[in-house]
Amino acid sequence: FERVRITKEGYVTKPNTPTFSAIGSGDAISAQSPLPYDSIEYNNGNHYSNSTFKFTCPVTGYYYVTCHVVPTSFSTPNNVELYVKDQSGNRYFLDRKVKSNNYSTNNFSVGGSRILSKSAGDTLWVEFNSINGSPVLEGSSHFGIMLMAWVIG
Repeated sequence: FERVRITKEGYVTKPNTPTFSAIGSGDAISAQSPLPYDSIEYNNGNHYSNSTFKFTCPVTGYYYVTCHVVPTSFSTPNNVELYVKDQSGNRYFLDRKVKSNNYSTNNFSVGGSRILSKSAGDTLWVEFNSINGSPVLEGSSHFGIMLMAWVIG
């Protein structure tokens, strides 16, 4: 079980670092619910669930979260707020935009990134605070989390 790798060139890698990336696949979006990123590109350690759309932190540490949302079939006008949320109900702001009639169907997006200090067993997901209409998650939307540093306690 390899924890750290040092190449002959001096590069240090951590092959078992909890990391995942997932993209949308046209599923419906609901406010105050995890956004449906169900098409997994990679899931090192299997800490992301593509059925609950939540990531479970395996160790206490600092996690880099990134998300980009391209909603389609979206009613206007609408104020959209994107958050990372955890199991305790904490919301971590990512982005806010107002979609007006000036946007065409598919050129509206929100996104952002955060570094969060989380404990082992915490769960993280992304969600909209509010939406109008019946939007779906375009396939170019993505969500990912990577452990940046763990806390040895």
